[in-house]
Amino acid sequence: SDATSATPSTKSSIRDGARIPRIQTAAHTGPSSVKITSERVHDGPMLRAGTWVKDCLLLFDLGYWRFQLFACIEQQGGYFITRLKGRANPTIVAAHRIWRGQSVPIVGQKLQDVLSRLMRAVLDVEVELHFRRRAYRGARRGATYRCRLVALRNVETGEYHVYLTNLPPETLGAEEVAYTYRARWMVELTFKQLKQHYRIDELPTTKRRVVEALVHAALITIIASRALHAYVLSRIAADDRRVPPDRWAAIFAANASVILAILVRPPRHSAIDRR
Repeated sequence: SDATSATPSTKSSIRDGARIPRIQTAAHTGPSSVKITSERVHDGPMLRAGTWVKDCLLLFDLGYWRFQLFACIEQQGGYFITRLKGRANPTIVAAHRIWRGQSVPIVGQKLQDVLSRLMRAVLDVEVELHFRRRAYRGARRGATYRCRLVALRNVETGEYHVYLTNLPPETLGAEEVAYTYRARWMVELTFKQLKQHYRIDELPTTKRRVVEALVHAALITIIASRALHAYVLSRIAADDRRVPPDRWAAIFAANASVILAILVRPPRHSAIDRR
């Protein structure tokens, strides 16, 4: 499953924006929902881990970065993959992958101190993160959370892409963790198309019912667009590289009114068109 959100751009002609946190479960064993809120509402509280996360894998971005959320997902028997915040500097407490030869010592070191000296392609370690719990009766206690950290080095830039997860190495290898997280790109592409082609970032009203109607209209449109895209690809025996999804979205949006007009014509007109 995955969770993500979109924040529309602000324009002078737009009176308000909206956030649309979405939870979708690929295996259809958990919740699938869309919640519309003001753009000023933070993403984090929108995602609550309950018993539904058991045996599910959640992929989410930094908008949902909360140590309490990580711990709750684990307590409920679920799994997660997310990126590491740039300013985070956890302590490495164990290594899952041992490198031969004169490798840089890493156990007991701070992550940021190690990354600047590493040349290895993959770092797969156990880390300990420190955080402050919410205030309770005027007092806040410190706490730690231990999980797995995977870093893969970009050959071109030399920089590391760093991920946090509670998946054990025997379940998913380091390279597979990064590959799995890329599935979120489909979510990002969805919101990009919704904003760029289906005007989800143009909500010229503050009335909730009107906003909901516009958002649902955009969602229905993109569902119809993708269904037709899949049908066209099947008929011409092609893949996404021949007809890229983003290009198709632009074409569909430009011709949506014509397609709708054809669909709502009385049957007798459709029969004449076919002849």
